[in-house]
Amino acid sequence: ITVLTLGCLLVSAYPGTGKTEWLTSPPDSEWLGQDKFLHLGISTAIYLGSYFLIHNIGKQEAGKSRYLALIPPVAAGIGKEIYDAYHGGDMDYKDIAADGTGIVIGFSITFLW
Repeated sequence: ITVLTLGCLLVSAYPGTGKTEWLTSPPDSEWLGQDKFLHLGISTAIYLGSYFLIHNIGKQEAGKSRYLALIPPVAAGIGKEIYDAYHGGDMDYKDIAADGTGIVIGFSITFLW
């Protein structure tokens, strides 16, 4: 359901900017560029911080905390791409992929605690 929601948000958010393609990657966007590592690291940090707050301070069980902690980094990643689209930047599917990878890394780390 989350992937479907993500897709709907991206499709519905971008057309109002007047651009013809709603999800592309700028020509200078590199899969292993510094920007992608920032997306990965920040998404991982947001996920782990959310998990910590929900699990330790909110006193939720680990399983429930893992899924609730998905909301902040997904919202931040989508929000950043929508912001870029409306403020002269480009939505970059590579940024979204890096965000998703960071979230998966954070999710996996929680099984080590």
